[in-house]
Amino acid sequence: LHYIYSEAPFKNQSDESKTKSRVEFLLSHGASPQILNQAGLSIFNKVTDLNSSYLNSSFAKLIGSETLMDINLSIDSHVIPAHKIFILRSPVLLSLYKELGDFSQSPETIPTLTIDLNIDVNTFRHILTFLYTDCIE
Repeated sequence: LHYIYSEAPFKNQSDESKTKSRVEFLLSHGASPQILNQAGLSIFNKVTDLNSSYLNSSFAKLIGSETLMDINLSIDSHVIPAHKIFILRSPVLLSLYKELGDFSQSPETIPTLTIDLNIDVNTFRHILTFLYTDCIE
């Protein structure tokens, strides 16, 4: 936080642009809203209020969609197209993904991750919804 809050990375930007750049950088590196608020980045609240419902609904549309999908999830003989960036938020799914082994697949080959966690497909879909949107329906 100290480096990002310093002026070094943002020398030639306006104050508002510096704040926006800091927020974007911190979010892209996993910072939580609490950390941003503690750092005094008050613009975060305004950005979150305006964009969180839009982001949640946009990400929700990707659940089960083949748009930009890069992994298949196989559970109870169902195959669900998914996006690694969302499913790998789960430590359990990340561990299963690492067990797949060879990551040097060709871009045309989409890996299939078999989910064998003793849960039914509907429960797993709720988990996916949470991973994509941070909301539980």
